[in-house]
Amino acid sequence: MAEKRMTSTEIWLRLINIGSLYGDAMLEIAQRLLRQATVDAEAVNASGLSPKHAVKFFSFSESELERSLEWLEHTDNHLLTADDPRFPPLLRSIPDFPGALFVRGRVDVLNSMQLAVVGSRAPSWYGERWGKMLSEQNAE
Repeated sequence: MAEKRMTSTEIWLRLINIGSLYGDAMLEIAQRLLRQATVDAEAVNASGLSPKHAVKFFSFSESELERSLEWLEHTDNHLLTADDPRFPPLLRSIPDFPGALFVRGRVDVLNSMQLAVVGSRAPSWYGERWGKMLSEQNAE
C-alpha cells in the first residue's frame, strides 16, 4: 500500500471497519495513527494493529469511505470518538467501551438521563403490547 494522507475521520472509519477493536486499545491505536504524517503499511504495523487487522484497515473500500463521509456531511450526523469530551462518561467507563459512536441528532442528549428497552426481535403479541405500553408511558 502506497503512502496516503488520511484525515482523522478516515482513520477512525477504517478502525471501526475492523470490527473487533474497542476500548483503550482502539483509542491508543487511533492516537498513534493520528500522529503520523502519512498512514502506510509501516505506520499501521507500528501502531499496534495485528497483521489481520492491518489487512482489514486497508480493505475499507473507497466507495464505503465515500458513503460514510456523505452520511457525516448531514448536519445532524456525527462521528463521536471516545477521546471527545462529549463522549458519554458512563459508556466510557465500561471495560470494552466502543471507540466511536455514530450519532444522528443532538449529541448533548447522550449525557442526559436515559432508559433503554431491550427486547426480542420476534416478540410475542403479549410482549409487544406491554413493551409498547411501558415505552409510551416512560416517554411522556
